[in-house]
Amino acid sequence: TRDQASYTLRDGSPLEITHHGERATINPGRPLVQPIPAAPQIEWPQQPKGRAPTRRRSQQ
Repeated sequence: TRDQASYTLRDGSPLEITHHGERATINPGRPLVQPIPAAPQIEWPQQPKGRAPTRRRSQQ
């Protein structure tokens, strides 16, 4: 889902991963479910003064 990630290792040795900066170990045959943090809120970049994009017209 959008709120969590699921990792599955079918066989082999345990696998160490990094999920959003946190270390986690996936063990064979045992799914690992980790939360996905919300994206940080950022400001939209501003165009330099006098450099705003122009509108494009469709060509028909």
